[in-house]
Amino acid sequence: MKSIQEFKKEHSIQKEIASFTKTDISKVLIPHIKTGIKELDELLGGGLTAGVIMLGGHSSMGKSTLALQIAENISAQKIPVFFYSLEMSKISITAKSLARQIYQQTDGQMSITSSELLYKGSVLGFSQEVWDEINTARETITKRCEDLLIMEDRKANTVSGLKIYKDVTEYAQKGNAVVFVDYLQVLTTQLDKSEVRHGGLDQRGMIDINIRYLRQLSYEMQIPVVIINSLNRGSYGKSVSASAFKESGTIEYSADVVLALQFSVFSDNTNLKNGENIADQEKSKTPRTVDLVALKQRYGRCGEDAKVRFYYYAENDYFRPISNHTPLPVSNKKKNIKKPSVNLDPDYDTSWLNELKD
Repeated sequence: MKSIQEFKKEHSIQKEIASFTKTDISKVLIPHIKTGIKELDELLGGGLTAGVIMLGGHSSMGKSTLALQIAENISAQKIPVFFYSLEMSKISITAKSLARQIYQQTDGQMSITSSELLYKGSVLGFSQEVWDEINTARETITKRCEDLLIMEDRKANTVSGLKIYKDVTEYAQKGNAVVFVDYLQVLTTQLDKSEVRHGGLDQRGMIDINIRYLRQLSYEMQIPVVIINSLNRGSYGKSVSASAFKESGTIEYSADVVLALQFSVFSDNTNLKNGENIADQEKSKTPRTVDLVALKQRYGRCGEDAKVRFYYYAENDYFRPISNHTPLPVSNKKKNIKKPSVNLDPDYDTSWLNELKD
């Protein structure tokens, strides 16, 4: 049995206090990973830190798009990124990256959507100028995304918090990786689905288990784990709050940072009527004006005023901070591209690609 002196020595903060000197403080500074978006890094107190980070929003708010944009920026810093995509295929993600890069590198003068990049009727009509821009974008993305790993699981439903924990602890180095999960509500568990349906485990129980593994992963490996989350339908058309997150009690307790996307009109006018109609109107705009609000964070500001305002170019899968920026032009420059009449699943048929010449 330990003596009282041994017990006090083990649990005293004297050693920690000694670290707060000019010469030793560097040993205890909290590491931050830059998101590649200056305004967001400032909001987060320097960037992403180790812990669970929830990113929420309603449909069409661009949650996955923003996460992918940040993931690419982190990969460009030679930091491994594990991106678990449970809804989008790798080819769809790649098309989104190309669409964003083309829009950026031409300063908005050329607009090619990810749907057009995956649709035969559009691709066969691309001019040489378009192909030149695509090739330039390909070269850029190839370099930037060397450390971006996409784990796709749209059909098998095999990805759980435990699987992610095992993958990352095996293949990542402590303190040198970032994990993205897209998204929380479609993660599975090790239980058979029939067990869940017959009372073995309900949706909330599944979420609790997955968050527990992801939280354990973030602390053991000392890395950020970004989890994309849906919001309750009842909060649609209203100013966002932590209670809008599905299973909000679990999320508020478990998350170190809670971020949410909402249309800026709801930040500026909290008592709007007909919120759903207003939200639908905002979706039709190009660009859309949205806020990323910090509802909770341990090392930075939070609350209604803790936000970054973006122009969201949905067709081009691109978020551009409004601070000190003007909107990019809304380009109609398609270079004889035929507009797609349907959006095909990229897994549907790609045999026509053989018709294209290098």
